[in-house]
Amino acid sequence: MEADEKEGKLIDVDTISATMGSVLTAFTARLERVWVVTGPIFDATPKWLRGGVEVPAAGYRILNLPLRPI
Repeated sequence: MEADEKEGKLIDVDTISATMGSVLTAFTARLERVWVVTGPIFDATPKWLRGGVEVPAAGYRILNLPLRPI
């Protein structure tokens, strides 16, 4: 779990990821096509892994759904 410093709450990243997976499955079953764009968000003072790999501070996922079923 990761701490949400602003609210003092814990965020269960695994639960969020599983929920997003369920939502995507439901949309694709009904709509047949869903565009998904996923990527990292880096902050001004990134952390680095050995080998020069930057660790993102967060991530995003954008769902692009058709206006009406295909």
